[in-house]
Amino acid sequence: MVLRDSEDGAIKELSVQAEAFESPVDMLEALAGRLRRYTRVQFIDAAGEIHEINNRSTHKRFIRDALEFVEEHYGDARLTMKWLAENHLFMNADYLNRQFVQATGEKFSAYLGRVRVEKAKKLIAKYDSVYEVAEQVGCGNNPQYFSQLFKKWAGCTPSQYKEMQQKEI
Repeated sequence: MVLRDSEDGAIKELSVQAEAFESPVDMLEALAGRLRRYTRVQFIDAAGEIHEINNRSTHKRFIRDALEFVEEHYGDARLTMKWLAENHLFMNADYLNRQFVQATGEKFSAYLGRVRVEKAKKLIAKYDSVYEVAEQVGCGNNPQYFSQLFKKWAGCTPSQYKEMQQKEI
């Protein structure tokens, strides 16, 4: 349908321009050139669609759901693999854990911790206390754990990170 319309349009355009060609051979060469360009464009479009489909299907749907849920709810202190499996994905936590590691190459707890620290880095300048940041990223009930987690992923404590950020300003 799209291909047919494009072919018809190209043929009509060439027939209008046919008088401009010195010979039928020139006209055929022009047609062949346009066809090659059209084919190349169609191939590139098809390759792009295949790449997009492959990217979408790289992870199973429930893994993509889990990743999206973490991005949206990282601040919920209840968020664990077990809670996610039972309350959002409605599946076995052990199975989800195995599939998550297989799909992402890291444990859920490591992924969640990394996401929380990345979000905390953005929040540190906005809040006066580390406790407030810990609360915002889901570690409010255990700020000491938050500091340990932050140091693991950022290489420094939240207070040290805040000082470095203030020095850069």
